Amino acid sequence: FGMAILVFAALPEVCRNREHVSVDLLATVLGARLRNVLARVFGAVAALLLVYLAWRLGEVGLNALDYGDRSPLLRIPYAPLAFLLAAFALAAAGIELWLALRPAAARAG
Repeated sequence: FGMAILVFAALPEVCRNREHVSVDLLATVLGARLRNVLARVFGAVAALLLVYLAWRLGEVGLNALDYGDRSPLLRIPYAPLAFLLAAFALAAAGIELWLALRPAAARAG
């Protein structure tokens, strides 16, 4: 549980600081305007993927709540964990969308 919470809790901050793992093979070839467009598109796609992840985690949480799923040894309920991870993913999606939609002048700074 601890590792999942740690990873998802850091996700909004990673998105805000643009500290994702990335490969910039075309960065030197593409112009600044095209790089800006691609950054916006990839940010919007990332936001959509994070919303999907949050939705699926919410479904997992609802199923765990319905069935009363708990960890085998410590009997910790799974539902609150799934809802917490979904909330972190949704927060990260909001940040990605905000960064993708803000003006280019604000993106550069």
